[in-house]
Amino acid sequence: MLRQIEELPAHVLGVHAVGKITNKDIKSVLEPAVSHLFKAYGELNYILVAESSIWDFTTGAMFAYFFLILKYYSKWNKVAVVADDRGINSFTTVFRFLIPGVSKRFGFSDMDKAIQWIAKRDTKLNTYDN
Repeated sequence: MLRQIEELPAHVLGVHAVGKITNKDIKSVLEPAVSHLFKAYGELNYILVAESSIWDFTTGAMFAYFFLILKYYSKWNKVAVVADDRGINSFTTVFRFLIPGVSKRFGFSDMDKAIQWIAKRDTKLNTYDN
Protein backbone atom coordinates (compact mmCIF):
# COMPACT_ATOMS: atom_id res chain seq x y z
CA MET A 1 0.00 0.00 0.00
CA LEU A 2 1.13 3.54 -0.72
CA ARG A 3 0.09 6.51 1.33
CA GLN A 4 1.08 10.12 0.97
CA ILE A 5 3.15 11.61 3.80
CA GLU A 6 1.44 14.83 4.85
CA GLU A 7 4.00 16.24 7.33
CA LEU A 8 6.33 17.69 4.67
CA PRO A 9 6.77 21.14 3.12
CA ALA A 10 4.32 21.85 0.30
CA HIS A 11 7.05 21.66 -2.38
CA VAL A 12 7.89 18.05 -1.41
CA LEU A 13 5.91 14.93 -2.19
CA GLY A 14 6.43 12.12 0.28
CA VAL A 15 5.15 8.59 -0.19
CA HIS A 16 5.30 5.75 2.33
CA ALA A 17 5.32 2.20 0.93
CA VAL A 18 4.25 -0.62 3.24
CA GLY A 19 3.36 -4.15 2.22
CA LYS A 20 2.26 -5.07 -1.30
CA ILE A 21 2.39 -2.28 -3.90
CA THR A 22 0.19 -2.66 -6.98
CA ASN A 23 -0.44 -0.82 -10.22
CA LYS A 24 -3.61 0.54 -8.58
CA ASP A 25 -1.50 2.11 -5.80
CA ILE A 26 0.69 3.89 -8.34
CA LYS A 27 -2.30 5.08 -10.37
CA SER A 28 -4.48 6.18 -7.44
CA VAL A 29 -1.88 7.61 -5.02
CA LEU A 30 1.40 8.43 -6.73
CA GLU A 31 0.34 9.65 -10.19
CA PRO A 32 -2.21 12.24 -8.98
CA ALA A 33 0.19 13.52 -6.31
CA VAL A 34 3.06 13.86 -8.80
CA SER A 35 0.78 15.65 -11.26
CA HIS A 36 -0.44 18.04 -8.56
CA LEU A 37 3.09 18.83 -7.35
CA PHE A 38 4.33 19.44 -10.88
CA LYS A 39 1.41 21.78 -11.68
CA ALA A 40 2.01 23.71 -8.46
CA TYR A 41 5.81 23.99 -8.57
CA GLY A 42 7.01 23.05 -12.06
CA GLU A 43 9.48 20.54 -10.64
CA LEU A 44 9.41 17.40 -8.54
CA ASN A 45 10.99 16.99 -5.11
CA TYR A 46 10.13 13.48 -3.96
CA ILE A 47 10.89 11.26 -0.99
CA LEU A 48 10.00 7.59 -0.93
CA VAL A 49 10.02 5.89 2.46
CA ALA A 50 10.01 2.19 1.56
CA GLU A 51 9.30 -0.33 4.27
CA SER A 52 8.28 -2.70 1.50
CA SER A 53 10.86 -4.85 -0.21
CA ILE A 54 11.39 -4.78 -3.96
CA TRP A 55 9.51 -8.11 -4.08
CA ASP A 56 6.40 -6.41 -2.66
CA PHE A 57 6.05 -4.36 -5.87
CA THR A 58 3.99 -6.19 -8.47
CA THR A 59 5.19 -6.22 -12.07
CA GLY A 60 2.36 -3.83 -12.95
CA ALA A 61 3.46 -1.46 -10.19
CA MET A 62 7.07 -1.52 -11.41
CA PHE A 63 6.00 -0.70 -14.98
CA ALA A 64 3.63 2.06 -13.82
CA TYR A 65 6.38 3.53 -11.62
CA PHE A 66 8.89 3.42 -14.48
CA PHE A 67 6.48 5.08 -16.94
CA LEU A 68 5.69 7.78 -14.38
CA ILE A 69 9.42 8.47 -14.10
CA LEU A 70 9.64 8.80 -17.87
CA LYS A 71 6.51 10.94 -18.16
CA TYR A 72 8.08 13.62 -15.97
CA TYR A 73 11.63 12.87 -17.10
CA SER A 74 13.09 16.38 -17.03
CA LYS A 75 11.04 17.56 -14.04
CA TRP A 76 12.64 15.50 -11.27
CA ASN A 77 14.64 17.97 -9.18
CA LYS A 78 15.50 16.02 -6.02
CA VAL A 79 14.68 12.45 -5.08
CA ALA A 80 15.38 10.86 -1.70
CA VAL A 81 14.82 7.19 -1.03
CA VAL A 82 14.74 5.92 2.54
CA ALA A 83 15.07 2.14 2.64
CA ASP A 84 17.11 -0.63 4.16
CA ASP A 85 16.07 -3.22 1.55
CA ARG A 86 18.91 -4.15 -0.83
CA GLY A 87 16.49 -4.59 -3.74
CA ILE A 88 15.00 -1.11 -3.29
CA ASN A 89 18.52 0.32 -3.07
CA SER A 90 19.52 -1.48 -6.29
CA PHE A 91 16.44 -0.18 -8.09
CA THR A 92 17.27 3.30 -6.80
CA THR A 93 20.75 3.04 -8.30
CA VAL A 94 19.22 2.41 -11.75
CA PHE A 95 16.58 5.11 -11.21
CA ARG A 96 19.29 7.65 -10.36
CA PHE A 97 20.72 7.36 -13.84
CA LEU A 98 17.31 7.81 -15.49
CA ILE A 99 16.60 11.28 -14.14
CA PRO A 100 18.48 14.53 -14.65
CA GLY A 101 18.00 15.76 -11.07
CA VAL A 102 19.90 14.90 -7.91
CA SER A 103 19.14 11.67 -6.08
CA LYS A 104 20.24 10.39 -2.69
CA ARG A 105 19.69 7.22 -0.68
CA PHE A 106 19.26 7.04 3.08
CA GLY A 107 18.80 4.23 5.57
CA PHE A 108 16.01 4.35 8.14
CA SER A 109 18.52 5.43 10.76
CA ASP A 110 19.01 8.64 8.72
CA MET A 111 15.34 9.49 8.21
CA ASP A 112 15.73 12.95 9.77
CA LYS A 113 18.66 13.73 7.46
CA ALA A 114 16.64 12.59 4.46
CA ILE A 115 13.76 14.90 5.34
CA GLN A 116 16.10 17.83 5.95
CA TRP A 117 17.86 17.20 2.64
CA ILE A 118 14.71 16.88 0.52
CA ALA A 119 13.04 19.87 2.21
CA LYS A 120 15.97 22.21 1.57
CA ARG A 121 15.22 24.41 -1.40
CA ASP A 122 18.25 24.71 -3.57
CA THR A 123 18.94 24.95 -7.24
CA LYS A 124 18.90 21.94 -9.47
CA LEU A 125 22.26 20.27 -9.02
CA ASN A 126 22.11 17.67 -11.81
CA THR A 127 24.34 15.33 -9.87
CA TYR A 128 24.07 11.97 -8.18
CA ASP A 129 25.02 11.54 -4.57
CA ASN A 130 25.63 8.59 -2.30
